[in-house]
Amino acid sequence: MVPGTPEQRLGNYQLEELIGSGSYGQVWRARHLYLNRPAAIKIPTDAEYVRQLRHEGVLLYGLQHPNIVALYDFDPFADPPYLIMEYIDGPNLRTLLQQHRQGLPLPIALTILDGLLRALHAAHQNKIVHRDLKPENILLNIGSASLATLRAKDIRISDFGLGVISGLTTQTLLQSGSLRTDGDQSLSGTIAYLSPEQRDGLTVDSRSDLFSVGIIWFEMLTGIRPQGHDWPSDLVKNLPPLADKLFERSYTRRETRFTDSSEILNLIHEWISARGEATDSQTELDLVDTELPPLIGSCPRCTQAIRVGDLYCVQCGLNVNEHTQRCEVCGRWALGNDPYCIYCGQQLIKAEKA
Repeated sequence: MVPGTPEQRLGNYQLEELIGSGSYGQVWRARHLYLNRPAAIKIPTDAEYVRQLRHEGVLLYGLQHPNIVALYDFDPFADPPYLIMEYIDGPNLRTLLQQHRQGLPLPIALTILDGLLRALHAAHQNKIVHRDLKPENILLNIGSASLATLRAKDIRISDFGLGVISGLTTQTLLQSGSLRTDGDQSLSGTIAYLSPEQRDGLTVDSRSDLFSVGIIWFEMLTGIRPQGHDWPSDLVKNLPPLADKLFERSYTRRETRFTDSSEILNLIHEWISARGEATDSQTELDLVDTELPPLIGSCPRCTQAIRVGDLYCVQCGLNVNEHTQRCEVCGRWALGNDPYCIYCGQQLIKAEKA
């Protein structure tokens, strides 16, 4: 039996709202009856997904990391079976990309990449390959705060249901049933983000996830997935060489890819250090200001909180600043106190005459 109304309970949790559903199951926002703690509960509606749910629970049990959605409890033998996880209050990366059709500012993209790589490093150290990395599985735990407050520690990776112990082949893995080969073999993951070896049913390892990272990195910078021989700098002016280098070493054949996520993290830190920008520590890369701007109102479309400096609503993407400043050269938007355009480098604030 699958819960049908938010008034129902599941163990010690009260179901509050259905926040996601698909052909295999539902995701509910719930709250612990005694601890008053919010949670997200996965409930399968298909028998095939019960096995995947159990698989995800086992993997998450062994993965405890700030950038991986935490597992609270799971019971694949209950009626209905369920998996209880940390509730992430904020959008996923897909929603963010839909609001920023031309791509994200470089500091935001780097912050998201930083959190993603930290999660993958922890998983890969435990010999676990995610196999289904895509913007929908990258969550931003920022609530109603402005995107300018985003930190690497706010990034969460979810949906390890297709994850596997590295070294196995696609044919021997738990399958999603969403895609099938000519031989009626299931091919898990979203095909647009799959590595070539995963599409071909070959052995997967940590490098398979890094191929997906390359696609996501390109999409964050440009707003679209890579096609042909384009580089990020072909579509976005004045990107640093780092942007193309990270893409080149990820979106390539397995033999020439990065072998570990720590390699990419080290390149990012070296680049930040070379530019003379301070970081909080050697293990935490923060690229935006920490102070939360004051509230100035709410979005007229969705009532999301609006803060000083917000040009667009972080929830629905509505332009909430009628006097939005734009660069005269490339036409991209800019914060009112930006001295230079973050996309093309054009000077925005004119020097005052003596």
